Amino acid sequence: MTKIKAARKAKGLTVQDVATRCGITPGTVSRIERGLIGTSPETAKKLAAALGIDPADVIFVERAA
Repeated sequence: MTKIKAARKAKGLTVQDVATRCGITPGTVSRIERGLIGTSPETAKKLAAALGIDPADVIFVERAA
């Protein structure tokens, strides 16, 4: 499990919750969580703020197996 997904689950948030807070689609959140796509620095900051994690943990995501 990636740090992004772990942080989301620890906060009890759904993919939809995070997407709404960040102004992106749930599909985009899911793909970012799985390391399938990268993200802009601005979106990384929004995700990090929504999840209470370091933006570097959003930018440098290990691909989930």
